Amino acid sequence: MVPRDPYTPWKLWAALAAVLIALPMACSQAHAAPVLETRLNDRVHITLHNDACTIEAVRGGEYLRAAWVEDGKLVEGCWAYIAAAGVVVFYFADFTIGAIPGRQFHKVVES
Repeated sequence: MVPRDPYTPWKLWAALAAVLIALPMACSQAHAAPVLETRLNDRVHITLHNDACTIEAVRGGEYLRAAWVEDGKLVEGCWAYIAAAGVVVFYFADFTIGAIPGRQFHKVVES
């Protein structure tokens, strides 16, 4: 008689189901969080997120969501890192474009 395999099919299916349920939840949390930020002065705070750009004009490609807060007013935009130049470029719905050196940004530390 062959000894019974400790990994019976129901245990494998249960483990697979747990992973398939937990993975999308973990991924959605990771994408929703801000990843980098900078303060240009007392008036401007920029936060770079890891989720997709929502502006129709620049949708697609590798653009991610950016939040630019100036004097308390939030302006949503998109960002991309240009490694060859070492800059973060910004695109906004009104076709405004900006660039800031990547070294000015630091990781968001959750408190």
